[in-house]
Amino acid sequence: MRWLICLIPLAAWACGSAATLHTEHQTLGTLNGRTTYAFTTTPGLNEQGFTTGHLFNPIMQRRIRDELTRELAMRGYAVSPAENASLLVTFSAGSRQDVVSQEGQQGPVVRGPAYTVDRGALVLHFIDPESKAVLWRGWGDGVMDSEDDLDEAVRAAVRQIMESFPASKS
Repeated sequence: MRWLICLIPLAAWACGSAATLHTEHQTLGTLNGRTTYAFTTTPGLNEQGFTTGHLFNPIMQRRIRDELTRELAMRGYAVSPAENASLLVTFSAGSRQDVVSQEGQQGPVVRGPAYTVDRGALVLHFIDPESKAVLWRGWGDGVMDSEDDLDEAVRAAVRQIMESFPASKS
């Protein structure tokens, strides 16, 4: 888990022809027999070491929920009240600015040319409602460009992360 927390501050998402989106996932439990879900907040999972800022405002949260709802419906999952759901869904997103330097120098002082890049992260968690254990986790990373359509970038990130999420098997 510690390696994941260290990785996420370096993560980002982006959309556009020049940007690349890197995604990964972990399957930590079985999703067999799970057909319903509800969105929830899990504060402990939202603190991944990055700032939330404009990437986690109510508008952005709605965009992420809308796209997750579409992706889950395509896989055969149905929305349910939280008390009846077989999966709880939560997500976190954030951004940071990194310095890119000549020859990959790191630290408070770099020699030679350097520039900054905006990085952001999107992490999706699927949780067992009984045990509160994370059953599946997916995340995406890339570099955000000021020319990117942020709405489409978020939707593309959700879609790409969810590519490896299994269909419902009742």
